This record gives sequence, C-alpha cells and structure tokens, in this order.
Amino acid sequence: MIPAHDEAPFISKVVAGAKRFVDEVIVVDDGSVDETASEAEKSGAQVLRHEIRMGKWAALRTGFSKALEMGADIVITMDGDGQHSPDDIPKFLEHLEKGADVVVGYRKVRKGMPLIRRVSNMITTFMANTFFSLQVSDSQCGFRAYQKVLEKLLFTASGFEGVSHDSNS
Repeated sequence: MIPAHDEAPFISKVVAGAKRFVDEVIVVDDGSVDETASEAEKSGAQVLRHEIRMGKWAALRTGFSKALEMGADIVITMDGDGQHSPDDIPKFLEHLEKGADVVVGYRKVRKGMPLIRRVSNMITTFMANTFFSLQVSDSQCGFRAYQKVLEKLLFTASGFEGVSHDSNS
C-alpha cells in the first residue's frame, strides 16, 4: 500500500517493483495535482483517491481500511517517491514469517532530509526504544509491514500524527 502525493515521476517504478512480490498494490493518491493516480493505475495498482490533500496519515488509514476490506493478511507500506526499494519486500516477509507482527524499515542514507527531521527522527526513535522496549532504528520510516495487528487498532487521527487506540481498551 502506497500513500502518494504528487509522485508521478516515481510511482510507476515503485508499483511495478512491488507487484513482483505482492498480490495487490493499492495506491492512495492524496489529492495530487499531477498524474500520480493515472500513472499508478497504468502500472497495475488499485487506486483510491482523495480529491483534496488530507495528509499522509489519512491516506494510510484509507489504504489500511481498503486492505482489511479485501481480506489482506499482511499489509506492507512504502512511500511513492522511490526512496524504498521494492526488492526489500522479501526481507520484510521473512521477519513476519519468523513471528514479527510489525516490521519497520531503516533508511541508512538520509540525503536531503532537513536537519529538523533528522533530529526529530533521532528523538522519536530513542523514545520508542526506551519507553516501549522496541528495537527500531528509524521510527519515521514509511517502509513497514503489518501482520495481525491492523484489525485490532482503531485509527482516530486525521492528519499525519497517526494516533491510534487499541479497540479493546
């Protein structure tokens, strides 16, 4: 599942690469003003479209809902700008097969990432590892895999913040 905003130059390659490893590719076009939706569709993705930009978290939530509606066992998310290699999808699947419920990618090179985002990522990664006993190297990486957990979560955020609450609480 690929949330995308104005990714027309990259989306076809990302979709084609992902299709080699997964049954379905869902692209959520978050109000793009370029040809993101049509390029994704031409490449074989199922495209959901927000007419206006609602933010990455809203796009993820739309895609998660569709994946669950389709009966997906596993959902892999990746960004539409080509920063994540679809060739790494099998590595995510290996970790899920070994029992992980969520796998978070790691961007070794963060070229072009503004200093404030690098600092924010370091802080949130430190907090996730310290307070939640996680083993995450890049807490803000959009390349993730989920298994058995999405249907247990109730997503309430509408922006990028991604707040979620366990529906059993």
